[in-house]
Amino acid sequence: KFVEALVERYDGDGINDYDSIIKVKYWQMENEPFPTQWENRGGTIDGYVRFAELTHNAIKKSDPNAKIILGTVQFETTEDINKFNEVISKMKNKNLFDYVDTHFWKSGNNYKISVGEARSVLDFNGYSNAKMVALEFGTTVTLKGTTEKDQANYLIKGYAYNIAHGFSLINWNNLVEWNN
Repeated sequence: KFVEALVERYDGDGINDYDSIIKVKYWQMENEPFPTQWENRGGTIDGYVRFAELTHNAIKKSDPNAKIILGTVQFETTEDINKFNEVISKMKNKNLFDYVDTHFWKSGNNYKISVGEARSVLDFNGYSNAKMVALEFGTTVTLKGTTEKDQANYLIKGYAYNIAHGFSLINWNNLVEWNN
């Protein structure tokens, strides 16, 4: 009921809207649940799949045109890909999401997000239309020897390479340096 009300409040359809100017059409199911955050809080893979089904149904009930983003998944290790495969295989052909998000924070020439195996898992399980996005993509100048020029090169190369290799959206995060 909460998700239904939340989506209705911000869908911009003129019914129970907070403000007619605000139109939220993209909803993410949990931030960074995998590979371990969901389970570290006592959740299970089956529990996440049930959460995704309930969330999907509530969002679509309030806004059938909304787009749903699968909670952020890391694709850095074999364990990450195995966990992703376990989750997606249990969502097989259920059409629960439109996008898959990954967060990527590296430095130097390590700007290439590896998604080949993830793409194969999606395609095999009926999600060939799901788009890849990186809603947090960044680097830092706090590493010893890393300059602002290095950071700029990383970002430009990262955008060019990752868009050319299957990402439909990349959000640069942060526009200002964190305080540490």
